[in-house]
Order: sequence, then C-alpha cells, then structure tokens
Amino acid sequence: MLLRDLDAPPPAYHGRGALPKRHFERVDQWRDALGGDARTRINVRDGDKGPLEVEVATCRVRTKINQRVMKYDETLVVIRSPNDEGATKYDFYFSNARSGTTPKEFARVALAAHRIEEAIKRGKSEAGLSHYEVRT
Repeated sequence: MLLRDLDAPPPAYHGRGALPKRHFERVDQWRDALGGDARTRINVRDGDKGPLEVEVATCRVRTKINQRVMKYDETLVVIRSPNDEGATKYDFYFSNARSGTTPKEFARVALAAHRIEEAIKRGKSEAGLSHYEVRT
C-alpha cells in the first residue's frame, strides 16, 4: 500500500511539460522521513512496569492500493513504542475519524484494543468457558 501526504507541499513546477504528479510512497518511507518534532510524546496510562509512554505521528493521507487511488482521505497514525526487549516497535493504523481528532485519542483507542482482548480472555477463563462449548 502506498500513501500520499496531503499536508506535504506539491512538487515544484518549472514551467515545462505536464504538471508533476504528487508523490506516493510506502508508509515506512514516510515514517523514516519524519523530523523529530513531528511526533507527540503521550503518557497513555500507568502499566505494570511503570507509565506507558508512546510517540504518535498523524497525517491526513490518500492511499493507493493495487495501482488504484482511493476516493477518500484517511488519517495515518504511527505509534512508536519500546517492546518487551527494549527495541523500538512501530504500529500503523488508518482511521476515518474526524480530521480534528487528537493524537492522544488515537493512542488511547489503539492501545485499548490489547486490554480488551486480555479482559475477554480472562473472563472466558474465569467462567470456565475456555475449553468447552455450552451443552444443551
């Protein structure tokens, strides 16, 4: 999947030939080109090993899938956090949320998914439903 940053300035036009097309690039290339001030550091919640802090970068984009440009804009959300071994981990999300949605809200929702899955798993285990089906 490729994306085009809608906030990036258009390519320079030098007055000769056709207008240059806007550039599509891979998500990891866009991420690597970010400056240090493009990310927002967010303290999401207190965790077992101390506060969970992540860095979030967001951008309005247009995506291109299988050589076809999508007709709608999305928000690309890139969350950078340390994994259990201390290495840097990146998670990428596309959202159709309003354009005014804050990076903190994106981080809260993205990181809540893991906690919800854990709660469902724990609930199944406590109710004894993890290894058999309900009988009639």
